[in-house]
Amino acid sequence: MELVPDQQSEIPLQQQKLAEKDLQVVLDGNPGLAGAKIGRALKVSDRSHVFELEFRGEISVAKLFRTDDAPQIVRDAEKNLKELEPSMSSGDCRLNRCLAAIPDDGLLIVEFVPGSALNEILPKDDPARRSALLQHAARWLDRFIGQRREAAPLRGRYWAKYYLDWPRDHLSPEDAALSYRLHSEILARADEISGDETVRGIVHGDFAARNLHFHDGIMYGVDVQDVRWQVVARDVARFLVWNEMYDTGHRGARWCGLSEPDVRSFLSGGLLSETETRVALPFYIGEQLLQRMLWTMTARQRRDMARTAIEHFL
Repeated sequence: MELVPDQQSEIPLQQQKLAEKDLQVVLDGNPGLAGAKIGRALKVSDRSHVFELEFRGEISVAKLFRTDDAPQIVRDAEKNLKELEPSMSSGDCRLNRCLAAIPDDGLLIVEFVPGSALNEILPKDDPARRSALLQHAARWLDRFIGQRREAAPLRGRYWAKYYLDWPRDHLSPEDAALSYRLHSEILARADEISGDETVRGIVHGDFAARNLHFHDGIMYGVDVQDVRWQVVARDVARFLVWNEMYDTGHRGARWCGLSEPDVRSFLSGGLLSETETRVALPFYIGEQLLQRMLWTMTARQRRDMARTAIEHFL
């Protein structure tokens, strides 16, 4: 389990140099990558090193995965990117292209996308503009899934039980008690919705505003190495909950603990059916709120936002 920081902080110089050395070894060991020049570090963690890379005369992004399953991650990402390239290389919803893949070394080189991450540009004082960008994000996910979707029964109890053994000793007594209340509610809802029909499909897997870039009217998706078959409503819940936790300042009324105007804007294009919105989405919003409380909410402000959202959800 990788603990994801609230924000990517400045990378310590020594850590950056070690990661750059690891990447250079891989580049030097592959003649087809001769001449590639490493640029600035974008992310360095135990799981992956990400750098800008000058490759074949253009700026690209090199991702060096460091986990035991790195070869499979690279193979899957390459396959997904190449399969989707024909349908997502033009129009206003796009993916960055795969430029090279060396699975045995855990290396993936992808096209550099322009613009800024969606979470950096979502306006807080222009409701119409904000709504339009959220609708665009939903269109991106809908296009990404495409025809790769099918009807399936809900199996909510898997996710409800998933968190049973997650530690809570890092939480205050009050937050631990709140997490148990939320978990109990999720377990109860799991039994209620079990067997109800929903839609699952090939989803992004880490669908969040930080993994969408916007430039000149085009929404670009990045970081598709976590693509999987999953209930679509769970990817939607992940996006909406992440947005609530990492955006400063709540707007408007609440729906299931989240900003009702944001939820309404995102769903306005019909990505989810009325039944999915009423049954599956609230369950997965609760599940994602629990995950945020137990997992990544390290900054006080984020935890306060999670606590407030959970209290309204309950």
